[in-house]
Amino acid sequence: MSDFVGKVLIVDDDDGLRQMQAMFFEFESWEVFEAHNGLVAQQILEETTVDLVVSDIKMPVVDGLELLKFVKSRKIDCKFVLTTGFSEILETIDAHEQGVDNFIAKPFNSKQLAEVVDKTINSEEEEASELQKQEFVDLMIEDFYSAKTLLSDIYVKLAGGKRVMVAKAGEVVPKERFSSYKSKGVDMLSIRTEDFPRYVKFNLNLSEAIRMAPSVPEKQKRKQMVSALKAAVTGALIGEIDSVLFNSGKSFLVKIVETLMESDDHFSVLSQMREHSNLLFDHSVVVALYSCLVAQKLGWNSARLKTNLTLGGIYHDVGKKELPVNLFEKPRYQFTEKEIKLWESHPLRGRNILEQLGGVSSEVLNIVSYHHNHEELNTGAEYQISSPSKQPLASVVGLVDLFVNLCFRDFKEHDSPAKMALNKITEFHSDKFDAKFIDSLYEVFGYYKTKMDGTSERGA
Repeated sequence: MSDFVGKVLIVDDDDGLRQMQAMFFEFESWEVFEAHNGLVAQQILEETTVDLVVSDIKMPVVDGLELLKFVKSRKIDCKFVLTTGFSEILETIDAHEQGVDNFIAKPFNSKQLAEVVDKTINSEEEEASELQKQEFVDLMIEDFYSAKTLLSDIYVKLAGGKRVMVAKAGEVVPKERFSSYKSKGVDMLSIRTEDFPRYVKFNLNLSEAIRMAPSVPEKQKRKQMVSALKAAVTGALIGEIDSVLFNSGKSFLVKIVETLMESDDHFSVLSQMREHSNLLFDHSVVVALYSCLVAQKLGWNSARLKTNLTLGGIYHDVGKKELPVNLFEKPRYQFTEKEIKLWESHPLRGRNILEQLGGVSSEVLNIVSYHHNHEELNTGAEYQISSPSKQPLASVVGLVDLFVNLCFRDFKEHDSPAKMALNKITEFHSDKFDAKFIDSLYEVFGYYKTKMDGTSERGA
């Protein structure tokens, strides 16, 4: 802790926590004042000058937020730190807007308290703190619904880009708590980039494949791959997509690909896809993105499910990297019988590539194998791929694959390619996909689906 010694007012209705903090400051030679609620603290502040206030948020009579407003309204010259928990996200956001100097997430120990006090007293150095240097992934709040316990620390992003920890790894937070914040306008929470692979629960084999990779691909090549991916995603922004939804899907996709690239083998396959044809790479990226957005609208909040769906989108056409490039630019009606069979072999080719690659879940393999089940392809008996009765993830990727082809091929010159593609799917392909999948794709764009009787309904 720094050499600064001053006067501190500790405000907490929990006697044990208040006394623990008092002992810490007394050990550091601070002069300590205590209050068991905000009202008592106000009375102390009217009579005594302090350098620092450390206050809980939730207290009887007068809470920490009201005490902060009192300090600001009276222009009392002191630093103010609030102790917070996950149940106080909204209050944390409000406190930031009111001008609080810092936060500390409960539970905390003496070392963590010392760090926060140092950063608060030496506020000019705060922006250079380790927290500000860290990279974060922003996730939809629904992404946390299925977690029984938190797999990582959770942060809320405040105005100006500052992030504050509001919950710690290992805490048990009920789904109802998350959904209550969603209903009050909190759409996004953040985790550290380094925690992302653990959060999305990459299957064990993939995690092992990454850890055992003999070398890490050259940094510049990885940056080029990410840049190419981001460019493809930017080009995929069509229609009226909610920016929060789109950016969340983009962040999720980018971090998954960055994690894949820690494996030389996965990096090699992605590089081959990109080098084979920009159309193949870009198409795969866009399908992965919109598959993730559809999953969000479907309420599929399992991290593992969304990860498998996104990976399936990235690799759904990986088998096409073995096909001649000229087929990508040739209209289907001009294919010879031999070319048709060659083109329709790509699901089996893709499955074989991923099986040899290793570390790919059965769910992803099934997406690659069955995403064309809605079409009358020769991917069944001839290629010895048995078709299970239900493959919902493959069906979603198949729907999005069709949608993306329509948008960026058939209707790319149209003013509203997404709407035209959705209308065509509804008119000609609605019997091939689950209605709720199509409805959710409509919802991604905020469009309305026209029913057979001529009336309209929102995709739901």
